Amino acid sequence: MESISVQVPLVLFLITISQSSPPNIISITDGRGIQQYCFNNLSLTAGKKNDITCETYGARPPAVLIWRIPSDTVIHLHDQFNVIEDGSYISRKAVTITPSRNDHGKILSCIASHPELQYEPQCSVYLNVYVLPRDVLLFLTGVNQSQSTALHVQEDSPTSITCKSIGSFPATKLSYQLASSAGHADKILNHENISSKRSVLDDTLFDTEGFLAIRPNIEHHGKYLQCFAKLEGSRFEVGFAKLIVYGPPKGIKIISPVDIYDGVEINVICKAVNGYPAPHIHWYIGSRNLTEDSSLNISENKAGRYDAESTLTLRPTRFIHWKRLLCQAVQSTPLPARSVNQSFVLNITCKY
Repeated sequence: MESISVQVPLVLFLITISQSSPPNIISITDGRGIQQYCFNNLSLTAGKKNDITCETYGARPPAVLIWRIPSDTVIHLHDQFNVIEDGSYISRKAVTITPSRNDHGKILSCIASHPELQYEPQCSVYLNVYVLPRDVLLFLTGVNQSQSTALHVQEDSPTSITCKSIGSFPATKLSYQLASSAGHADKILNHENISSKRSVLDDTLFDTEGFLAIRPNIEHHGKYLQCFAKLEGSRFEVGFAKLIVYGPPKGIKIISPVDIYDGVEINVICKAVNGYPAPHIHWYIGSRNLTEDSSLNISENKAGRYDAESTLTLRPTRFIHWKRLLCQAVQSTPLPARSVNQSFVLNITCKY
């Protein structure tokens, strides 16, 4: 009796596994493991390898999977492998494809062959091949078109910046964002006048151009302007450039002795802070330039801008009594120069 009780389950198992049945599901899965609906679009990026897998479930014995690929599409065909699960087979057969722009719109089909099938079911997908832009450029509008790693702009001056996405399919959507040097996004910037046209390099692709109008301030200095050239399916390329904001110092002050005596040498200090680039400091009494009698010390602050401190050595006389001593901090730039001034009236005490 003992031997019978052991053999019956084995016989039942053999009968169960020997029963023939066709696959009940056929599907195609992309390289991200996302199952695609048959006869739907499969979105791929040109030039990037993708593993696409045909799968069937529920067959006994395993189905034979056959890929039908257009003759001019370059692929690598992998071997089929089968695993048994709950008394039936899961079969998979993958192809590796690196699509080109020419593969857009082509059809990949997987056919399942099985003895229990009167007709061979198939699952097909239509290739939707995206072409990422070959370049995303940021440059000052009106300046020669090229990639700029830094955009030199004048503080408080209306400025137009162009973002250009070159050679994509389909045309990209452009968006702008400011980010700190640590990569943290500050804010999304509004853009305008975005247009697309056939690429001058390849008329099957598109060039897209957009313009950003900003009025830079010193808070923009050192931040990164990013232009996102986006395609559907979260595919995108990014162009970025560092904003260098030219501007005069934001503060200037003169430090002078309280008591000034005729013939007694004094040091007068002028401090100008938070300018870019480093300012030059000049000294004047009326039209007389005293700058050669001064020394200048420049330091860079945490904001990446410059503080300047000039020390003027002056031997006052009664002839300059009640005249105005002027400190002028001049923005040193090929752009139109700006300056800030500070002055005070010399009150000189005579010894006699």
